[in-house]
Amino acid sequence: MSVTKSDDFYEKLYRPHIHFSPSFGFVNDPCGLVYDGKQYHLYYQFRPMHNLTNEVDWGHAVSPDMYQWEDRGHAIVNSDEKGMAFTGSVVVDGQNTSALFPPGKAPLPANQMKGGLVALYTRDDRSIRKNHKSTIHAAWSGDGGNHYEDFAHNPVLDLNDPDTRDPQVFWHAPSQKWVLALASAYTHEILFYGSRNLIKWEHLSTFAPAGYQGVEFECPNLVELEIEGEKTKKWVLFISLNPGSPQGGSSIQYFVGSFDGKKFVADNSVMDFTDFAKDSYALQIFNDAPDGVKCGVSWFGNWQYCFFQPPKNWSGAMTLPRQFHLRRNEIGLPMLIQRPVGIDALVAKTLTSSQFVMEYERKVEKTVALPTNAAIDVRLEAQVTHSVEPNGWLDIEFSNKDGEVLSLGYQRQTKSFWIDRSGLKGFSNHTFSTHFAASLPRDSKSFQAQIILDGCTLEVYLNDGAGVGTCLVFPKAALDTLTLRSSQLGLDVKKFEVNALKTTVKEREYL
Repeated sequence: MSVTKSDDFYEKLYRPHIHFSPSFGFVNDPCGLVYDGKQYHLYYQFRPMHNLTNEVDWGHAVSPDMYQWEDRGHAIVNSDEKGMAFTGSVVVDGQNTSALFPPGKAPLPANQMKGGLVALYTRDDRSIRKNHKSTIHAAWSGDGGNHYEDFAHNPVLDLNDPDTRDPQVFWHAPSQKWVLALASAYTHEILFYGSRNLIKWEHLSTFAPAGYQGVEFECPNLVELEIEGEKTKKWVLFISLNPGSPQGGSSIQYFVGSFDGKKFVADNSVMDFTDFAKDSYALQIFNDAPDGVKCGVSWFGNWQYCFFQPPKNWSGAMTLPRQFHLRRNEIGLPMLIQRPVGIDALVAKTLTSSQFVMEYERKVEKTVALPTNAAIDVRLEAQVTHSVEPNGWLDIEFSNKDGEVLSLGYQRQTKSFWIDRSGLKGFSNHTFSTHFAASLPRDSKSFQAQIILDGCTLEVYLNDGAGVGTCLVFPKAALDTLTLRSSQLGLDVKKFEVNALKTTVKEREYL
């Protein structure tokens, strides 16, 4: 595929500076997120741009901090005989419970390590010469995670069902066993299995929630999270849904409950979505992250338009690494909290930092020039002092000289925060929704927002992570101006800070 000068402009315009994106080709679900005691491993669904319907492999990247990613090539490959390598999980089998590692051949750096990295993943055979079949395979790595060798007696789990997939595996210390969560896509069930050795699996229970059904359930993740300000924890089950989400296409719902090593029980029928925008899917949590921290990434995309969106030579990215907690909301129910990990360490230059009052009687504007070769981090804390109902609003506007506008803001009467990407001209599709909004607590008189704009990615964190909007943006030219303005709304702006962030992604060649 040849690249024109125009193509090359958009390749660079949309390339993120701190988000992981592929050197070339198409990526979607993160797979096998794991920390091996020295570095983080990100595996991901990869396919070449010239054939977006098959040839799905596991790509692989490593990082010391979840930002400085180094591509390592293919770790588990597509096979004409075995089928495509779909989503799965990687664990540190430190004691070689699987017996897959030859004596004395443990490749990981941890002290007294007897084993290494083991992958459990979906093999999906959609060959026209065979019946569609989906099975769970095990594989082990003899070189620290760069390449995997299949278990000689695969599959380790075959339910004779073409649509069971996406195993998540973790060690459950109280019951001293491995637990596997598996999606049965079209029956809308999550199946739980247990094992002592990662090879022989026993069915434990089935979870069939009363949440959004959609068409498919995919990519389950079960994790125990702390409740902020308490000494208690709750289990959270994330289920990716595609298609059929409220915003259209794909999204992630979650349930809060308990898990006893066999069965997940939701506290009640209340469920929620991880995102108020449209471009976060297939969340996965890192296994064995340091200090027990629960952090992970999602695919930055939506299945409705991912095959049509620019650029031409690569497509797809991962969200920023996010740390997850729970916090009780105003009626006492635990809700998900998401915060970007390690952003403060990436600040290269503070472009502006101030406090001021915006009076409701007149329009007030603050304008900041933005560099076009860096990710931008905006932090805003404001308290409403006066509003003329119903039209009081605050607008946070990214723009350029070509008249393109990316608008975000706060509306007083509805107590909502919006994202509006309709003013960008780089991509149009009938499913590419342009407006999103999150409701804030009705009794709140203040709000806080962190906005990170990076290439084609936009992430918004409201009220210290209580609401998150993940959104793709495609301007035709770089957005080089930030304007803060209000109308009929009095605000005490306690913090308005705009930072340019260090680039952590290495310069890449465009194929």
